[in-house]
Amino acid sequence: MFAQLKNNFITLTLRHLGTQALRHHILQPYKDYRPDRGFTFPSLIFPMIAGLLVVCFQPQGAFAQLSHFPEPHNTGSNMSVLIAEVRGVVVVESTELALFTPDSIVAGATVLSGDPSWGMAAWGDDEFTEEIDGFNTGDTLRFVLWDPVRETELPAEADVEQGSLLWRVNTFTAVKLVVSAPDLPPTPPEWKEIPADVKEEEGSLIEFRIMGRDLNGDSLNITFTSPDLPDAVQFTDHGGGSGTFRWLTTLTDSGSYTAHFTLSDGIFDTTARVGIKVIDVVSNPDYYNLKGPYPNPFNVQARLRFELPDDAGVTLEALDLLGRRITVLEEGVYSPGIYYAHIDATKFGSGSYLFRLEAGDIQQFTMGVVVR
Repeated sequence: MFAQLKNNFITLTLRHLGTQALRHHILQPYKDYRPDRGFTFPSLIFPMIAGLLVVCFQPQGAFAQLSHFPEPHNTGSNMSVLIAEVRGVVVVESTELALFTPDSIVAGATVLSGDPSWGMAAWGDDEFTEEIDGFNTGDTLRFVLWDPVRETELPAEADVEQGSLLWRVNTFTAVKLVVSAPDLPPTPPEWKEIPADVKEEEGSLIEFRIMGRDLNGDSLNITFTSPDLPDAVQFTDHGGGSGTFRWLTTLTDSGSYTAHFTLSDGIFDTTARVGIKVIDVVSNPDYYNLKGPYPNPFNVQARLRFELPDDAGVTLEALDLLGRRITVLEEGVYSPGIYYAHIDATKFGSGSYLFRLEAGDIQQFTMGVVVR
């Protein structure tokens, strides 16, 4: 079984040693994790394949280059390790984690990039070479974290969620790590994700997420101010240093604006400004046009934009993929201009839908996806 972990999904290629038949599976560790049962997906796979498959985990961190720990030697035999959580330090983009053998050999290493969880391989010793370059059966896994903020290696204690810390080839273990780290001097929080500028046409939904972090692990809150933005603007502080900005603009909102955000840990404040430009659109389009729903995919609510260059009798409807009408969104005689139709998908099932605009002799289609 060859596994590649990327964007929190594990893509597994299963290779039967006798027939060489290939099968592919995609699993999402967090989705299948339950506190009372651990990571359930291995229990579904390993009983069927024990003794038949070679297990090889390509960790998520393999897509980022190691800079502190040496690259471990791929010996062809390994134990698969899933890191569900790291507590005690703030994981940043260049945080690294290594697995050491009792002989202090790095036999597994990865960059903890992206969001948890992370996968890595604990490589076994190559029995065809004289030197010891990996784990032997029964060796205990030892975790060491490289903290680029403190610029030091820190031991990590493993709380086993499933499996064992004793190395055995073709087995699986899932752990949560606790790192004992010295306190950092108080430092201001920093922005992890925030746009510099946003540009949209008037009548569009402007929505973006901002995220901050605090290397000391302090709790964070975000405040929003902007004297020149209208009351329709909404900002939600989700806690933990994340928030969402949302503004459904109208056809009279064209102009330049500035949104001010303050990230605070109770001691320090870190501010940021986001420039927002709402572009004036032509009120009388040159041609008929139906644009796809926004957002897309969507859960319940979305909007369609349609443009009319002339007076026209209009029917705008939602269809299933067989062309059967689900509902009529707009109907009537419209003058030239730009219009927005509201989609209420409360009674829609998950899947793809067509949206058809009939305006005089013109028909146009677009597609949207409802996700539950």
